[in-house]
This record gives sequence, structure tokens and C-alpha cells, in this order.
Amino acid sequence: MASLWRFLLLAIMPYSFAEEASLQLDDECLDESCTLNALQLRGAAAAVPVVPDIDDIIEDPDDEEEEEDDDEDEEDEEDGGKPAGLDDHEDEEEEDGPNPDEASDSGIPAWEPLPEDANCSKPDAQCGGQWYYGPTCCWHGHLCYQVNEYYSQCVTKDKAEELADAASEPSTTTTTTNADPQGCQIGYGQCGGFDEDTKTNWTGSTCCHAGFICSEKSKFFSQCKPMAKGGPFMPYKPTKALEEPSDAPVFTFYVYRASSEEGSDLLDNINVGNLAGTLWYLQNEVVFVRPRKFNISKIVRYKISRKSTTPLYDLGMNFGVRFAYDSAQCDGPWSCDLNYDRFGYFVGCNNLGSFPFPTYDIHYPGAKWYALPGPCSSKTYQDKDAKCIKEQPGGRCDGTPTGQGNCTYSIEVVGSLTIDEIDGIKDYHEFIHTGGVEFNKTLDKGEGCTFWNNMNVTAKNIERVEKVRALFEKKYPDQPLDEDMEAPACDFNFTAFYGKDPSYLTTTAAPTTEAATTEAPTTTEAATTEAETTEAATTEVATTEAETMEPATTEAETTEAPTTEAETTVPETTEAETTEAETTETATTEAETTEAETTEAETTEAETTEAETTEAETTEEPVPEETTKTALSTPAGCKDAEFGTHCYSAVTWAKEHGLKLHPTWYPGLTSSSPFSDFQARVHHVNPKDCPLPCTKDAGCHTAVAGEHCYSAVKWAMKSGITQHPTWYKGLTKESSFHDFQVAVHKATPKKCPMPCEA
Repeated sequence: MASLWRFLLLAIMPYSFAEEASLQLDDECLDESCTLNALQLRGAAAAVPVVPDIDDIIEDPDDEEEEEDDDEDEEDEEDGGKPAGLDDHEDEEEEDGPNPDEASDSGIPAWEPLPEDANCSKPDAQCGGQWYYGPTCCWHGHLCYQVNEYYSQCVTKDKAEELADAASEPSTTTTTTNADPQGCQIGYGQCGGFDEDTKTNWTGSTCCHAGFICSEKSKFFSQCKPMAKGGPFMPYKPTKALEEPSDAPVFTFYVYRASSEEGSDLLDNINVGNLAGTLWYLQNEVVFVRPRKFNISKIVRYKISRKSTTPLYDLGMNFGVRFAYDSAQCDGPWSCDLNYDRFGYFVGCNNLGSFPFPTYDIHYPGAKWYALPGPCSSKTYQDKDAKCIKEQPGGRCDGTPTGQGNCTYSIEVVGSLTIDEIDGIKDYHEFIHTGGVEFNKTLDKGEGCTFWNNMNVTAKNIERVEKVRALFEKKYPDQPLDEDMEAPACDFNFTAFYGKDPSYLTTTAAPTTEAATTEAPTTTEAATTEAETTEAATTEVATTEAETMEPATTEAETTEAPTTEAETTVPETTEAETTEAETTETATTEAETTEAETTEAETTEAETTEAETTEAETTEEPVPEETTKTALSTPAGCKDAEFGTHCYSAVTWAKEHGLKLHPTWYPGLTSSSPFSDFQARVHHVNPKDCPLPCTKDAGCHTAVAGEHCYSAVKWAMKSGITQHPTWYKGLTKESSFHDFQVAVHKATPKKCPMPCEA
């Protein structure tokens, strides 16, 4: 009988494997490379690999950085909102399994526990965080890495370095850490609970950022946890005004989308753009990758009719904020559900060059992006379920939209052009395998293709848009012209929508590449520091085709979407990773050459300004010795980094992580060096981001009553030391407030500053 069963099993196995392969071929998403980015459709087949020897010949210098960026984007989207870099351990075991070749120094594979690992957290498991009470040690070969104050994870040293580097990189959005004007909580942040000591309920915000939902862990603590299939979500509860048709006008126009062959039928939970916005996306995200990113092969044309809801129209807007959609999930900025509840499932828009992204000059006049909310917009397409689809209906409807909260737009596909038709490539597969380069962003040109050349020249971009318009007109002569179906003005108003002026947001500077920088702007003798002229003399500037660009290109005029200012010098450097290469003259903008930033104080070791020197030399009355010392030790334009600012975060990263990971970047500094010395180093590299410190007490602040840090320290002194003595090594109940604040600061540096010396 056992032999019969073995025979049947062997007979069935090939068929089951064939069925699985068939199902995979029918899926939109074949592997973890699936993602959604800006104007790309969700679900992309795996890219066709380039022949290795040919790939070496046509290697693009940008590829390595872009592949790293893609990997990070894909991890974020696959994890459904988990902090960047956190692994889904269960999936990893199913797909890859343990690697028997990976072993620790003891000869035992890293995935196999040693006896001393028995009471420690497993690889990729949680090992720390606020309100976490499990083991805080990790298996051999792993360390406990703090992702944020709420979550620490057991990872390898290499993974910890990767996470630290990723955390230090500037964001491509315009927001700072939880700059949400509506105050919703970030992922894994507290969103509810009960304080047993004070007998009071949580008084903070109970809403979460997109991709997260407030979930109760205990009666004392609720936390923003990632959305999950079958898990809770925020149902749409329309007001009376959203249930009635609106009096807003109906607009009908064309929108476009970059698409793979398989994805052009998707009509909601996507981002689209006008023709200029779509071409900018293709040029900055798609065509310089070989094969093209996400296997994008065409531009799809849609005809859309949309109508604003009454609450939105009453504020003077036809469009709301343009949310990003990744894997058919609304990804913010900040909370999507909260605003869909307020205004219905509105069509969002942004003029490229303004909030939310990109916020720099892109040289495509009139470029716009849009967001089209669909059913169950809070979850990825893999996690959508019938209940969520029913209770989060989205805004797409048939026929003429009514302006009700669940009927704000209708849309249909009316045509498409392949990218090969647009840029004149006859056979793309053959093109890339015979040395062709569609576009190289570093050289600002292609090889065997000239359509995308000169990405930062406005006249060339206008010409590109007109060429594609003409191709659509030629292919679809019976359709209205693109210029006759242009979109209305994007009238989204941040202040009216959020009730707060957007000036508090951090503005993203335009990224640059070597080739995108033409002749360095002429500066006056006073504006040229010794460090700047030295770096300018040693900086390589690619001149091929760059001479045809607009003269005196500034940082704000040189765009490369996936990179940031820090990424344009040494590939590994970030805003917080302070290297001298970041201060090149070619990145100098008008703001950097102001009198305030180029005083003699910043260019001499003594840090004395010409004004101070003059005062000391020409004052008729003798200056008191005490005053003179103060003047000489306090450089002009200085400012101690304040807790909660971007400068403070950058310096904290340098001191807590950067020094350990890259000690050569911080010459002369040690872990015991004061905050002010690290601030001075960050300023030396990025004077725009961090001013010189004024005093040796820079960065410190002793918590006072009424501050979150003060409450945390008091809790540590009263309860924490008793309940979790291992969290406060070297401290006792009799230790000072200062010593406890030091401990709390080390555990949660973003929540509690280092105290000043008593």
C-alpha cells in the first residue's frame, strides 16, 4: 500500500508544478520585483536579463545607485508599510530557506541556534522598543538594531549598516519627521492607551499615517500597525454633504500613464499625469534603466471626467492633495483615509515643482500628476478583501460623475503609444543587447537614441511633448487633439485643505549629476571660500553635451529624480554622512553665496569675521577683555542645533551611527566628543543644513515639566528602573534625573535630547 501511495505521489507532482507555473504566469506580479511607483502600473513581470558580457560593455554608472533605490522601494511596498528594511521573516524562510554555507565564527550556521541563544530573539525578530517586554538579546551573528523608538530588530551587522545608511538618506518627499499638519501618528507610533500612574486616557492623536491602522495591544497601549489582509481598516463614513450631488463643474480631459503591456486596463488606485508629467517621469525613472524599469513599454491615454465634492468645492478647490499610490495602496503624504472621510474620494493633483513631489524646477512647463482613488484604497492589491472593497468604495463610477463622495470621476482607455514608437527604437531587445543606451542620465544623452537628450533644457522638453502629441494625432486622427483636451488648472490649496501654511515644510533641493552641471556660476572674491575653491578645482565635470544646456545652471535647475544633493558626490554619502566631497563649488546656489554664509568667519580657522576684526582694531574705547573673548569665540551666523530640527537629527545620526559605521568621515572625533564638535563637522560639509555651533552646550537640553521627555524620564525613575532594570544599566533608584535622561536619550534620541551638564 505504501508503494502505491509513493507511485501516485510521483505521478501527481509534475502536474502540480505545472499548475503552479501556470498560475504564476497568469498573475500580475511574478516576483518581489513587483511594485508601483508614481505613474507605473501595479504588477510587473520580471525583467529580461541582459547578457552579462554585453551588460559590462554598456554599463551605466547610474545603475548601481538606481538598483539600490529600487530594492528599497520594493521592500517598502512588499512589507505594506513596515519601516524600510524590515524583513518578512516568514516569507524569507519559505522562499529562500536557511543558507547552510553561512556560518558564524564558531562554525555553526547563523540560522542554527547555539545553547546560549535559547533566551534571545531569533533573526529578524523584535528585540526592543517602547512597550516591548520580550528578550533584548539576539542569536549569535546578529545584533539588536533600533529601527525607531517603538521597534528594534535582530539583524546581521551588514543589514544594520544598510538600515543605518538608508535611515540617513534624505527623503524624496517634502516632509520632515511627522510633519503631518493633522497630527496623525507615524508607523508603530502610539495612538491610544491608558496611563495607570496618572489614571488618564491617551490624549494624543488616534489616527495613523497611510498604510497603518491604530490597533490595541493592551488596555494600556495602542499602536499604529501595518495594514493586513483581513485586518481592520477605517471604513468610509460619508457626511450628509457627501451623499448629495455637488454643484461643482464637470471637467473632461486626457491623462496619461506609463504602463507595461499587461497593465493598461487598470483604472483606479493609480497615479496618472498629463503628457508633460508622464514624459518627465519616464525620463527620470524609467528609460535610463536597462531593461526599462518595471518592463514599462507604452504610454496609455485615458479620457477622464471628474467633479469635485461639495465640501472640497466650498473651500474653492476642484482637486485635493495628490496622494501617491504604491501597489494600489494610498501611500500619503500622511493620512489618506482621514481626508477621504472629510472630502470624499476626490481626484488629487499637484503641479510638478510643488508639494508633495517633486518640489524643484523640472524644466517641463505645466507638468501635472493626479491620484485616482479606488476601492479599498488603504490596502495593497494583494491584501484587498471583499469587506474592505465594500466599505471603502473609492471615487470611480460610470457615466457622468455626480460629485458625491463615491462618484467623483469616470475614466476610459482611448489609445496608447509604445515607447519604441516615441523614441524611434525598432527592436528594444536587440537594441540593448547590441550596445544601445536609450538614455544615460550622467552623460545626459543616449547612444543610438537621441530622443531623451538634454533633460534639463526647457526648450528640448517642450519639443519632446510636441513630438509625442503629434504621434498621438497621427495614430488617432479621429480623436480630439491633446491641446483641445487639456486638463484644467490644478487648484489644490495646501492652506485651505490642511488649515496650515505650508512654509513649515522642508523644501527638497533639486538633485544634481555631474553632467547636469554646466559652468559653475561666477562668484565674487568674497563668496569664494578656500574650501570651495579647492573642491571646485578638483571636481570632475562631464562636459559631453553639457555645453548645450542653459547657462549658469543652479542646483535648483539640475534635476535627477532618484538622487539627492548628497548623492551627487561620493556615491555612499548622504546628508548626514558628512564628507568633504559634498561641498563642491558646482553645487553652489545663490543662497549659498550670500554675504552671511561667506563671511570671513566661515573661511578662517580662527573664525573671526572682518567686522569683528575691524571692531577690535578701530574702536576708540578699549573693549573689556571678557567681551573680546566672547566675540572671538562666537562666530557670526552661529546657532546651536535645536532639538527636533533637521540639523539636530543629522548631528545625532553622525554621533550615534555615522561614527561607528564610517569613522574616517569624522577625523579627530570620538564617541566622547561633544555634540558641538559633531555639529561643526556637519556644518563644514553642509553649511546650508547646519549652522556653526555657538557654544559647547550645543544640542543639549535638560527636560522640564510639561515636556514628553520629562514625563519619560520621571517614569523611568519611578517605574522603569523597577520593572526593567536591564534597560538602565549602571543606574539605581537613587541615580540623578540627569543620569536617567542620558539613558532615555540613548534609547530614544528623537524623543529625548541629551541633558546639559549640571
